[in-house]
Amino acid sequence: PPTILCGDHLLGTVIDAQGNLMQAPEGGARPPGPEAERRPIAASAPDPMSREPIHKPLGIGIRAIDALLTVGEGQRMGIFGNAGGGKSTLMTEIVQRSAADVTVVALVGERGREVNDFIEKALTAQSRPRTVVVVATSDRPSVERMQASLTATAVAEHFRDRGLKVLLFVDTVTRLARALREIGLSAGEPPGRRGFPPSVYSTL
Repeated sequence: PPTILCGDHLLGTVIDAQGNLMQAPEGGARPPGPEAERRPIAASAPDPMSREPIHKPLGIGIRAIDALLTVGEGQRMGIFGNAGGGKSTLMTEIVQRSAADVTVVALVGERGREVNDFIEKALTAQSRPRTVVVVATSDRPSVERMQASLTATAVAEHFRDRGLKVLLFVDTVTRLARALREIGLSAGEPPGRRGFPPSVYSTL
């Protein structure tokens, strides 16, 4: 299966779905260190009995959410809304302010302009050294757009296994589902509800 070399050399970088460098951090690209490891991008989920219960809060820097919709370490959450409703803006603020040690962001199916906007707004001098951005724009093949989410997950799992608090974003799951639909239909799967084949739901 496809693999990616994960390590501290990825911090502050923008990479594509295959792990190729698209933008280096300030100061230039760094060589992989001794902690670097090559991981498959499609790994099995952790054993359920090994997972810790969610009992520690994770501050994300948005007062209304921290006070009323507190996020816990290990929790999954979704941000849903209409186009132009401020989802990406909220994500940008969380990337800048969260208490996570490392933030991994998968930009799936975004337009090139939107990628540049996110990098300029979200990656400040304080947040960039602890952030990894994985990009597969809307003009890339559907397999590559799907793979970007898996690559970002593999990078996040690397830092998680080292005991760090990691925040993983996939923006957006809607465009990921559309990429999965294109892959499933081209493979001959029967379309289901709204034209999505069954493999889309199992993958999500």
